Amino acid sequence: MKKGHVVKAIAFDVGGVIVEHSNFLTKYFQEASAFAHLPQDSLEEHFYMNVPDLEKGEQSIADIWEDLVHDENKSKYLSRLFLQVYELNIQQNTRVLQLIKKLSEEYTVGCISNLGAEQKTINEKIGLYDNFSKVII
Repeated sequence: MKKGHVVKAIAFDVGGVIVEHSNFLTKYFQEASAFAHLPQDSLEEHFYMNVPDLEKGEQSIADIWEDLVHDENKSKYLSRLFLQVYELNIQQNTRVLQLIKKLSEEYTVGCISNLGAEQKTINEKIGLYDNFSKVII
């Protein structure tokens, strides 16, 4: 750090840093594939192709699946399943959370996330944001 510069805040990303998503997504795609009677790799490809729009808030999870299955009831079910599997399988990175607690003794510590509103609600419910002074969604 250059002389005279002061650290004013430290920000952490939620997905992939504070919360591990890989186990959740693997389980979700397995269950969604069985329900929708579609190959798992097709679901994954379609999902990841639409992630940028999801992250920008231009699409919901249900919108992504409606585009693929062309059935509103199935897409709503797949969306609910996504959130259920997310809530049951996300894992908080305890080492990163310990670091955040330590840093927050001396710094303003925040988190940044491009998760959807539904996932934000789950993260609030499990207390994920409790360790942060600032939360940017």
